[in-house]
Amino acid sequence: MHKILRGTLPHIWKRGWTLAFCLLVSPLALADSQLHYENALSAYKAERFDESMIHLKNALHESPENLPSKVLMGQLLTKQGQYRTAEVEFSEAINQGADVSLFATSWGLTLIKLKEYQQVIDYSGFNSFPDTQLKDWLRLRANACMQAKNYECATTSYKNLGSISKDKSEQLNGLANIALTLKNYTEAQEYLSQAGNIDPSNAITWQLKGLVSRQQNNLTDALTYLEKAFELNPNDPYILRHLADVYLASSNQEAAKKTVNTILTADPNDPFAILVNSWLQQGTDLAPAAEKKFNELSAKIKNYPNELVIEDQSLLFLRALIEFRQKNYEFAIRDFTALRQFDKNDLSPIIYLAKSYIAINKEKKAMELLEENISMFDALPDTLIMLGDLYINNDKNFKALSLIETLNKNYADNIQVQLLQTKLLIARGKTQQGLQSLEQLLAKAPNNQAVLLVHSILNLQAGLFDNANTSITQLLALNPEDPVSLNIKGAILIKLNQIQGSQDYFNKALSISPEFTSARYNLASTWYLLGQLDKAKKLITYILGKKPNYPAALLLLAEMQVKQNQINDALQNYRKVLLNDKSNVAALEGLTSIYVSQQEYRSALLQLNRLSSSDQENPKYVIQKAQIYIAQNDKVNSQRTMQELQRLGNNDAALMIALHKLQLLAGDVDAATQSLIKAQILQPNSLRLALQLAEFLLNENQTVTAAEHLSNLLEKYPLQAQVFFLQGRLAEQQGDLIKANKHYLRSIELDENYELALAKLYALTLKGIDAAPFKNKIDQIVDKYPNRFFPRNLIAQYYYYQESYELAASQYERLLQHPDLKESQGILNRLANIYMETDLQKSMEYALRSYTLDNKNPNTLTIYGWLLTQQNQPREGLELLRRAYSRDQQNLVLHYYIAVSLDKLGLVDEAKSELEALFSKKQNFENEDAAKALYKELGNK
Repeated sequence: MHKILRGTLPHIWKRGWTLAFCLLVSPLALADSQLHYENALSAYKAERFDESMIHLKNALHESPENLPSKVLMGQLLTKQGQYRTAEVEFSEAINQGADVSLFATSWGLTLIKLKEYQQVIDYSGFNSFPDTQLKDWLRLRANACMQAKNYECATTSYKNLGSISKDKSEQLNGLANIALTLKNYTEAQEYLSQAGNIDPSNAITWQLKGLVSRQQNNLTDALTYLEKAFELNPNDPYILRHLADVYLASSNQEAAKKTVNTILTADPNDPFAILVNSWLQQGTDLAPAAEKKFNELSAKIKNYPNELVIEDQSLLFLRALIEFRQKNYEFAIRDFTALRQFDKNDLSPIIYLAKSYIAINKEKKAMELLEENISMFDALPDTLIMLGDLYINNDKNFKALSLIETLNKNYADNIQVQLLQTKLLIARGKTQQGLQSLEQLLAKAPNNQAVLLVHSILNLQAGLFDNANTSITQLLALNPEDPVSLNIKGAILIKLNQIQGSQDYFNKALSISPEFTSARYNLASTWYLLGQLDKAKKLITYILGKKPNYPAALLLLAEMQVKQNQINDALQNYRKVLLNDKSNVAALEGLTSIYVSQQEYRSALLQLNRLSSSDQENPKYVIQKAQIYIAQNDKVNSQRTMQELQRLGNNDAALMIALHKLQLLAGDVDAATQSLIKAQILQPNSLRLALQLAEFLLNENQTVTAAEHLSNLLEKYPLQAQVFFLQGRLAEQQGDLIKANKHYLRSIELDENYELALAKLYALTLKGIDAAPFKNKIDQIVDKYPNRFFPRNLIAQYYYYQESYELAASQYERLLQHPDLKESQGILNRLANIYMETDLQKSMEYALRSYTLDNKNPNTLTIYGWLLTQQNQPREGLELLRRAYSRDQQNLVLHYYIAVSLDKLGLVDEAKSELEALFSKKQNFENEDAAKALYKELGNK
């Protein structure tokens, strides 16, 4: 694969690559899932792809979640050009924990074929790839960078590739291609000269030389170089395309026809060849056939070269309408703008253009456009009302009032005009008057859908959710299939905290109008509120695929990306929002949070200053500034900012606690202590604050002050378990472990649910304190509260590390029946380990249960797979071990386990190959002696 990739550059070279591997696996005739996979793998490596697909489908039919099979299916689909389906397989494999380096080349190729260039560029895990995969990925990344016009990224990729490659010609060709793209011809020629000296038979170098000459209009040299490239690589269609271009430019039509015919023979649907051929064959006997192909291509207008479409008004208008109806508004704007060049007075492009701007939140552009042409809209009240809404939305109330006066002259009875008047009242701050006017309109026209819609929206905005719900319910009774009304109903239910109920309305709206962005966004919000980030992210990603600058989606996506530690992506999305709304609070706060977490303090302060400019005494921003100044060791500004916070929080305990934390960060323990004392004074009856102060003193090892404070607390709260717990901590810090043990016991006597004190007792046994008090107390608690999880788990752990395995097993087995057990896999694995040496069958039972609960954990797969192999089930064991390896390549003993399984299946060569791969790593591993013995034994077979 890497050899083929090395001969490939973006933009101008090969459109597809072929993966080639050398290892062969003997075919198997057995029909279980794992052996179908092994057969598929063998056929794939031998490039028998149809045969591989048959076996792989059988494997996935029997085991749909088999991770190695999914990976291989992705690679095979990539081979067959089914990139979208391949990407789905790869994404599922990655989500299931697959090691990306196993299929990085195929995955990267698939993303590029799908034009997901940024995903290739942004992927950061390639640095850990083995050398071969690393080189392949750098080639793919350079390709993606070029496609995305990120030439700095492409340069870096090629330089990194050159640093790990012996052959520098590939790097030089890549840098030459970048220079050519940027029209730096002298620089490109220098790189190509160096590449030619290294490898004079490199077709790519000659092709690039030809392109440099062609762009400089040196047709003679271009033809010489391209013909040399064609001689070296006659099967490259891109070389053929460039040859045809040079032939046409030099008026050599016969040579051009011959070249285009060669292209069409290889690819009958090549759009470049079809277009050129339709022109070259004019007036010849082949003209009708060529024209037919041209018309077929025209039917797929959206895939047609833009420079041809924009020259034909009818085609351009058709494409514009298609884009608008499919809500591809940016492309619709492009085409409607171009249409206006044909006829400035055509109203349709103007109106559609304004609507497109509104759809992508560029209302000011829509407003300017409509104002420029307002004289043409006298007979179009709906368009004037649209302009009025824009005025109100953009705080142009005076203009809205003037427009309404104009509308009332001819359309006073128009309900939409009256609604516009109501909106203006609310926009001017006359909310009560506006809502009353709206109620009057509703009474006059109770079943008017426009009135009901506005009534629900304005009441929703005013926070009158019940009123909004009433009108939207009435609207849905009149029109139950209206997606807008369904969406509003769902939004109201979110406000009423009926999250799951709202989803029904959003889903119904989308079933009626699949491209309804607002409904999809609201649905994404519900999944986010329910903690289902993957589902939310999928919906948001879809929205942004259609509307890249949709602000609400960008903000929600950025928030999710921060939660998933995708920081660079989040930064990019916050910045996108600010490009269109420089004072967006959510975006500025999001950027601040990220910059602080990345220690980019200068940038963080810039955002905070922008936020503070409109909310100067917001303590949140003051606290954040202080944190940054402290992190920068800026004592002057940190002190100034903390003084400002002290002024703001003089009578606010919460702010004094915040100041206390800041002072700790600044290293001023005395001031921090005083701030915490001040907070307690502000809330003298708060046990929580009193305990916080005691704990702080202990943490700072101020044992004398802590002892005095705890003594006072003990007088005030003589029966509080937390006070005795802190007394125990004090004794520990004073070195009196026996006294500490006594206080922890007293804490538990006061509150037998105080599990932290119980854990402290256990920890003291590890420090040499007599275990009897702990053992007696925990036995009492376990007997008294047999259904409590923590005490039983603690005594089980105690027995386990005391090597009382039988007693430990007894407790762990009871824990498995516990109703509060949320995650049993760890206990099951521990039981499997306990019984591994004494009761293999029981160990198998627990391993099987662990596998049933989570069949993706590599440790579970390893244990269970190895046990199956030992119990003469090597086929089943091999499948699990392969899956384990696909998730954890670092577990070297897996090679040995797999080799044993292959040996038991009679696959001697494959077993030897597995062990050789293991030995080649030259690392120590468990069962190393056994692996060497097995290899020696296999050599005798």
